[in-house]
Amino acid sequence: SSRDVFVLRTKDILYIWVGKGAKDKLIKSSENIAARLQGDRKTERILEGEETPAFWKTIGGKPDEYANAPYLQNPKTLFPRFFAVSSTGTIIRADEIHDFCQLDLDFLKVAI
Repeated sequence: SSRDVFVLRTKDILYIWVGKGAKDKLIKSSENIAARLQGDRKTERILEGEETPAFWKTIGGKPDEYANAPYLQNPKTLFPRFFAVSSTGTIIRADEIHDFCQLDLDFLKVAI
């Protein structure tokens, strides 16, 4: 997924693949792990979207598509969603409430 960082160790190269949505803390942790695994290998950091043909060959070929959600391109497009949960005994429903506000929060009801 675009929020992740992966470390791939081969015989000669240690790849660090960094997704577009990866947080700095995760990137730093992955680099620390890679340093422990490196040995005599050359390290190659690859940013999502800039993968080399050699990298794709190493993991078995480039897929038609992979998890790179559009909202990771512009995090400002994330919006909260509000669902009111109701039950009729055997059926449980979760209905989305659009244009919600503080008054929609009722302590006698269940919401997600």
